[in-house]
Amino acid sequence: MAAKTRAVTSQPNTTDKRQAEGPARARERERVAVVAAGAGARGAYEAGALSIILPVLEETGQRPNMFVGTSAGAINAALFASLAHLPAKQAAIQALDLWGNMKHSEVFPPAVPSVLAAIPQYIARLFGVGQGMTSLLNTKPLLRLLSDKLDWNQLHQNVETGKVDAVAIVATATSTDRTSVFVEHSASIPALPRSDTDRAIDYYEHVIDANVVRASAAIPALFPPVLLGDHENGDWYVDGGLRLTAPLKPALSLGAARLVVVATDPLDYLPVIPGPQAPGPAPNIQDEAAEINALANGKASPSNGRQYRLIPYIFAGPTAGQVGQLGQVAATVLDNEGSVLNAITHFDMWLFTRLIGPVKSRGDIMSYLLFEPAFAQAAIKLGQQDAQRYLDSMGWPPATGNGAVEIWRSTP
Repeated sequence: MAAKTRAVTSQPNTTDKRQAEGPARARERERVAVVAAGAGARGAYEAGALSIILPVLEETGQRPNMFVGTSAGAINAALFASLAHLPAKQAAIQALDLWGNMKHSEVFPPAVPSVLAAIPQYIARLFGVGQGMTSLLNTKPLLRLLSDKLDWNQLHQNVETGKVDAVAIVATATSTDRTSVFVEHSASIPALPRSDTDRAIDYYEHVIDANVVRASAAIPALFPPVLLGDHENGDWYVDGGLRLTAPLKPALSLGAARLVVVATDPLDYLPVIPGPQAPGPAPNIQDEAAEINALANGKASPSNGRQYRLIPYIFAGPTAGQVGQLGQVAATVLDNEGSVLNAITHFDMWLFTRLIGPVKSRGDIMSYLLFEPAFAQAAIKLGQQDAQRYLDSMGWPPATGNGAVEIWRSTP
């Protein structure tokens, strides 16, 4: 049965059970949120960074209890939320096992048959027949991977028992070009935030499942949009990273007092463009290409005199001088797999690299699609190194007798 979704424009009614349990389950504690940015195959880097940060936070009594993610970051948000009942080190081992062994065949099917199957749709559309291509590839393998490898029942139990206050997954609604935040939350969050008009963000009560995560990771034109809800009340959704590469604002709106931000690039918001459109069928590939262009060239919303406050944060990501490191790793992996033998056994990756050509940015582009153990394991190590570098810069672990060490930053 499809989960019901609705935009929260007023305070929703809570059930009698939640009204009774709320006071007993609410805790006087700071809400610490993991914010996982969009990353594609670079999600392995994020998992590596969290494998270092989370055990330290557990040791200091500040283990995250909220997980917010977009695109591949949505996979990490759901994954670590489903492991929140385990000791942090054990949770990290399981997360790294998933990423370190992920193959591109578990994310999308062979490219050539998929593209050939889509060509007739494209030709028919030229003659005004049908809807046209919605994507070059499909993500049914990714749906199977998420359904089989993530323990969704445990995720729901972690939320129900209060080990996790909220899991929030970010996607972009194609009918409105607005950001949609799907939230499964415990009784400690009695109501979701109202829609944010300035930033074009809407919040929805929704059971988090494999299809929601797949929608958040639906890169326009490459992967198909995902229908959440039914054809009457639902919408088609694509990659949440189109608008929020790092969903900081949703985490803060849900009550986070501290942020653990994991990203593979410097953090920034993509511009927000209001302007609802009438809902319709799944957008075709031309529509999605135009949407990407519009989003990339839009203007950011004005501040409207909003007040800002400093939030303690941990940023586990590359420094300005290390931005291209994952691209370099991808280029090395691709060069090692450039032989005739690997062209046969890894034909899709070989074909993608040939289509991109010998451009300088080839490694950077492919690092988002290189769902292969060789790249993932190298990315995990980089994430661990960068996270450890951050902790070292904050003086962790403390020297014997030196007392507590503040690992949170509160300045830009």
